[in-house]
Amino acid sequence: MTVNPSIMAQLLSLSLCSGIQNQSSDQQSPFSSTDHDATQLFGSLLAMMMNDSYSTSGSGRSIPSERASSASSISSTNSDQMLWQQLADTLPALNITDSSKKSDSGYDMIIQEMSTKYSVPAPLIRSVIDTESGGNPSATSSSGAMGLMQLMPSTAADLGVTNPYDPAQNIEAGTRYLSQLIKRYNGDNRLALAAYNAGSGAVQKYGGIPPFPETQAYVSKVLSKVQQTYV
Repeated sequence: MTVNPSIMAQLLSLSLCSGIQNQSSDQQSPFSSTDHDATQLFGSLLAMMMNDSYSTSGSGRSIPSERASSASSISSTNSDQMLWQQLADTLPALNITDSSKKSDSGYDMIIQEMSTKYSVPAPLIRSVIDTESGGNPSATSSSGAMGLMQLMPSTAADLGVTNPYDPAQNIEAGTRYLSQLIKRYNGDNRLALAAYNAGSGAVQKYGGIPPFPETQAYVSKVLSKVQQTYV
């Protein structure tokens, strides 16, 4: 792997400084589960990049110059590869993932705003978006449901939506509708989600979650995502 030492040194410095600042301000570090190992690896990489001669070790002890000068390019490369491999092995444990897996590609501000406005938990909104459309604002189902939260034409019209493929309008309308359902079912998210998927008429007819495999799987999937992914 070819790495630009200058750029990586700056990035690693920023990462380390950020971690120190987070600790000093009593904020939870994003590397909460394996801070120590990650810090050591980042520190080792930073030291290697900022000292081409490898004249000092991570512990600060001096290495004789003749030893440093005799180090072959092969051993240096091997050391570099070992550190990068250790870092690669550690990152999954740090739960560093593409932000789109925990949010919806830049819609967080809208989601947070609508969550506050309509008193619907943001994780629930995110989970509905992910389950309904996979975060695709242009999604259209075979039944005609549209956009991020898959609004049916009649629902979109009732909620005053002029462009159901506009993320802001779609998320607001979907959250508003979900809020109405949650209130209707006295805070029972399971029934609200069932009605969101199958309609309030079906929930009323069966006196609970309809015995439709699709609806039952939908409710389970949304609530599972809330617990496992967004909380």
